[in-house]
Amino acid sequence: MTPSPAPLPPSRARRWLSRLGLVVGGLVVGVIAAELLARLIEPHGAADILFNAPGNAPDGLYVTDKELLHRPNPGLNVTVRSLGYEVPIRVNSLGLRGAEPGPETTTPRWLIQGDSFTFAAQVREEETTTVKLGALLGWETFNGGADAWGTHQAAPLFRRLAEPLGLDGLVIVFFLGNDLFDNERYPMERQRHASRPDGNPMVGGFTHPVVRFFTRRSYLLGQWRVQSALREFAREGSPERGRWRGELRLFTQEGQGELGGKLRATETALLAAKRATEERGAKLVVAIAPPAFVVEEDRLAPTFGLVGLDPAKAELDGPERQVKALLDRLGVASCSLTEPLRAAAKAGEAPYFQYDGHWTAAGHTVVAQTLASCLETPR
Repeated sequence: MTPSPAPLPPSRARRWLSRLGLVVGGLVVGVIAAELLARLIEPHGAADILFNAPGNAPDGLYVTDKELLHRPNPGLNVTVRSLGYEVPIRVNSLGLRGAEPGPETTTPRWLIQGDSFTFAAQVREEETTTVKLGALLGWETFNGGADAWGTHQAAPLFRRLAEPLGLDGLVIVFFLGNDLFDNERYPMERQRHASRPDGNPMVGGFTHPVVRFFTRRSYLLGQWRVQSALREFAREGSPERGRWRGELRLFTQEGQGELGGKLRATETALLAAKRATEERGAKLVVAIAPPAFVVEEDRLAPTFGLVGLDPAKAELDGPERQVKALLDRLGVASCSLTEPLRAAAKAGEAPYFQYDGHWTAAGHTVVAQTLASCLETPR
């Protein structure tokens, strides 16, 4: 019997392909393991600043508007994704997040105006302060929020919507973190954009689709992005460091003297909102909303450390005291959200996202409950 011939050795090409497959497989397994590890590692205490989650907003979410600077894109249906959330967003024909308004009834109707905390792209529509507040009070409430808005948008937005919606009241959600600066910049921004036609979709800077896909989903890339931003903040002359230092300085003992100047633009905006509501016989309440580092103690040191501020010299409630004093002087009712959010944080409810800095669904619940109490008993 003739013996079978010995098998031929694999070709060099096949050997290289086999090795390449092992290398690629090893890399894939390594990346998956690193991604899982990144999800377990606690992010930097100031990750909400460093990650810059608003940069993940989809193009066309807003359109240009000379008076408001920008507004939500009427009729838009889109999904907003970032680390920790994936949320469907719908904008009605009036440019408000939510469903089309129904016919007017005897039920009270209130507009909730503010910035990204009010628009609340981080949570589902039914989890927002606006919807929860309406359910608690049995009122119809409308989401008049938009990223990067301040208080100057409140009066013109209310005037636009008061008649079509039959509004009975206005809540302004005043974010202590940057509304003072947004209000100060508003006249300059309005002049800068005066020549833009209204209604054009706004598009951010170009980001490769693959990079955008993973930035919105990968915690590993999120950790890398945070570390890259840390290096930028450490760089001498960093514009980001300078901007954030200016905003955070208002929460220090040394920065209390600067608040008076910052409040002038806010006073102008509040007076305009007061006039707009009084013209209609509507009510006005301002909800004072603190940033995450004021509420969650473990965020303070890393946040101040980013810009070289001493947390031992913090005056965390200083801005709220002065805003509250201004509101009292103007005869505008106010509602502080700080202590209820602090109580929720101490109870382990996590009212703010880690990589984002906006309210979680739990945070919106606390805010809605607090606002409901304030609106039932104005203070």
